[in-house]
Amino acid sequence: MTSLKEIAINEDLAVYERVVPVVEIESDVDTDFSEDDGNPGDAIEVDPDDDEIESADNQHQEPAACPVEIKEEKIEPVSYNNSKYFKKKRFTAQTQNLVIPDPPAKVPPDSTISLEDRYFEVNKQDPEPDNPEYSRGRKRKRSDDTEVEGGEPRLQTRDSVLGDIKVEPRDEHELNMVEIKDEPGAEFEVDRKSLDKYNSIRTWKLTRLGEDLGPNGTRTIFANNVKFRILTYNILSPSSLHRRRNIFRNKKEFLLSWEYRFRGIQREINSIDPDIVCLQEVEFANSEEVSDELIEFFSSKGYVYRGLKREDPKTDGCAVFYKDEVFECEDVKLIDFRRKHIPHLSSSNVAVICRLKTRSNPLRLVVGTVHLRFGQTKNLSRLAQMAIFLADMTELANLKHYTVPCIIAGDFNFEPFTDVHKLLTKGYFAYRGLDSGEGRYPSSVFPRSFGLSDRLEWEPDVKDRHKRESNGSFRHDFGFRCAYQYREERALYLGFAPPESDVTAYQGNWVCVDNIFYSTVPSQWAYTSIDGRMEKKLKLLGKWSLPTASQISSLGGLPSMVSPSDHLPLAADFLLC
Repeated sequence: MTSLKEIAINEDLAVYERVVPVVEIESDVDTDFSEDDGNPGDAIEVDPDDDEIESADNQHQEPAACPVEIKEEKIEPVSYNNSKYFKKKRFTAQTQNLVIPDPPAKVPPDSTISLEDRYFEVNKQDPEPDNPEYSRGRKRKRSDDTEVEGGEPRLQTRDSVLGDIKVEPRDEHELNMVEIKDEPGAEFEVDRKSLDKYNSIRTWKLTRLGEDLGPNGTRTIFANNVKFRILTYNILSPSSLHRRRNIFRNKKEFLLSWEYRFRGIQREINSIDPDIVCLQEVEFANSEEVSDELIEFFSSKGYVYRGLKREDPKTDGCAVFYKDEVFECEDVKLIDFRRKHIPHLSSSNVAVICRLKTRSNPLRLVVGTVHLRFGQTKNLSRLAQMAIFLADMTELANLKHYTVPCIIAGDFNFEPFTDVHKLLTKGYFAYRGLDSGEGRYPSSVFPRSFGLSDRLEWEPDVKDRHKRESNGSFRHDFGFRCAYQYREERALYLGFAPPESDVTAYQGNWVCVDNIFYSTVPSQWAYTSIDGRMEKKLKLLGKWSLPTASQISSLGGLPSMVSPSDHLPLAADFLLC
């Protein structure tokens, strides 16, 4: 028993201190006092750290339970398997009886047994799969085995295993692709999902007039008006690709083959079905005719063309194709911009301008395609080339009684709001003293003897050419509008730029160098438009929208399986009145 000793601190408070007696025992005496031996007077086990005072009634504890006999069982080690966290190409067994056995024991390095013979053995006694005793057992699945049912695994021959195995594709992308080979003449198929995504991005955006004249519109086209569609496309000729092969070194071979790309070009043209096609970097068979395969394709669609090849050794050029049942060509100008005596006109670039007349009505249209000089610093060259182009277009457009509406479509190699773009859309550009990229613009782009005035008209009087002095500017009266109103155009006027804009090509970075411009006339009312112009004889109905840089990059960039050239095609609908 535990005794208590009273310790008085003061007259109001007393503290009881528990006293535990110390008992000396011999080493052979049992010291386990947890069980009651039947003697109520014996001492019970007390926790020396317990500060609570227990009453005599609660001092007896329940006897401990009898110990339970524990049997030791041999636990088989389980190997750790983390294959579920990784994507692997797996084989799926098609029959319930198919079993791939565990790998056999390791073979010494000098063994001549092949790797596949270690995993496949010939089974001499095949168990019956219909026997219930065979299917009895527990399932187990391992990372390198298929699901197994039954007691003993059934070994099969190598031919039977491979014959019943179905290889699942790695992802859904393989279901939409056929096998692509880099051998010449192999048949290639475009990725259907990527093509559907491309078509969902590039939709037709109609103007208000285009909606009114549409299937659900409230207006109809007059009998003397002609609706037509124009497409412009830099198709990247084989010779041009060969000269710039290093740019496309990261592209697969089949994406660069002309056979594969020409099929994609045909798909683009067939899907748009334009009445006029303006092509740049067209491969020519000789100085006058384009390649035979282009002639064969366009002739089968009812097109005729006018084209011009660049000077040798270049074998590509520009061409305007038009449907013979819709238009006929009244006049044409084939322009070679090269002038050996002018340094900034040393590049062999070409352009084609046609004056077309509709066969159903006496309506005329001037269509020109151009491929200006490439280079971020070649602004002076492009300005001089565009000045020559507009002067020749003026000659075709100005008739005795009226001015024919005009369209310019091509690869301009300049972006919106640059110098030449301002000349086209604003009708005026003062270049003298401005930065041209390679220095400053001169006081005059052309020498006096060249015969091109500041109003971009050819001077017929040769004697008066030397008397003329340039004022360092160009102007014209076409009033060109861009069919593609790029998203940053309004934003730049407001003082900010959007995060992403439409693109047509990749030239070190994503740019928009292809375009379609159409002429307008001065407006009688100043408040009708921002530029003071209006559409009269030529009206825009809609355009084929362009993708952004991120959208075209997600489809493989340029060229790709859905975009066979390093430029994107542009298209627009017009109404000729």
